[in-house]
Amino acid sequence: MNAVNNFKLIAPLLSWQEVGDYYYCQLILRKKDGTTTFGNKNNNARLIKAYTFFNLEQFQRKEEEIIELCELFKCRAGISLNRRNEERITVELLKQLSDRIASYNYIGINGLLNTANGRQTSQDRIWLIDCDTQDEHDKVMNILSTEDIRPHGDKVIAVVPTYKGHHIVTNKFDVFHFNQLCKDVYLKVEIHKNNPVALYYPEKD
Repeated sequence: MNAVNNFKLIAPLLSWQEVGDYYYCQLILRKKDGTTTFGNKNNNARLIKAYTFFNLEQFQRKEEEIIELCELFKCRAGISLNRRNEERITVELLKQLSDRIASYNYIGINGLLNTANGRQTSQDRIWLIDCDTQDEHDKVMNILSTEDIRPHGDKVIAVVPTYKGHHIVTNKFDVFHFNQLCKDVYLKVEIHKNNPVALYYPEKD
């Protein structure tokens, strides 16, 4: 499979509004892609590197480095479009640290910051629907276009390519009604409320 490069597509979607806002990007090595996880405790995935982007220049400046690392390790780069904020992440970090101290659990303490960044602390509510085929994509787009699903109006922010399909990036909507309409057309897709969008996927055999 050819590499998937969505840097130019995602750049216009990034918007920094408050002091301390940033976007969180992870380079993940996944066992399901046929690569080794080097004996990591989580045998299905390993974090290679994480990035925080406080402005567009930082995001663009790291493009070449991210691509090189993804090709080297055969890992995927994903970016959360739900903005993080230093103040909210600090509060989450302190909460996790307090819980660890109270339970005398200090294993993996070095990963607390990445864990905090992985939590949904953002005030944004940007979701993604993972479509593995063109048929799934077409059905999802058709369902989201119906005025019956609240809120009324355009819910789709962007359509981001993956290896075989798309990440449909949306604003939040009435999930119950959406799922009912999916059943009517025998469609089963997952709505991810805090998952990273495909930024760069390396070339794959």
